[in-house]
Amino acid sequence: MNKLVLEIVSLGMAVVLAIAVPMYSKHAQMDISDLDHDVSAMASEGAEHDHPVRPVDPIPSVTHLAYPDAMDGYNVQILTPNFAFTPAAINLDVVEG
Repeated sequence: MNKLVLEIVSLGMAVVLAIAVPMYSKHAQMDISDLDHDVSAMASEGAEHDHPVRPVDPIPSVTHLAYPDAMDGYNVQILTPNFAFTPAAINLDVVEG
């Protein structure tokens, strides 16, 4: 049982790293030389990308399931209770709930 738990936790960490490392590498290598504004000046002037904090109820969370695949390896499901991904609504007005 402990071995299975360890494997599930290890698999979860592998998934997180498999997603996070390429994202970090992509952003770390971005060429910002063609931007039409001075990013360093914006930072020194206190410009920030900031949103007001809104109370949320129920609070979203993230969890996962990992279970053996019928053929080989494991299946991992990332579950987001109290949160729905809505990529089509990016940059639209906020819809409560």
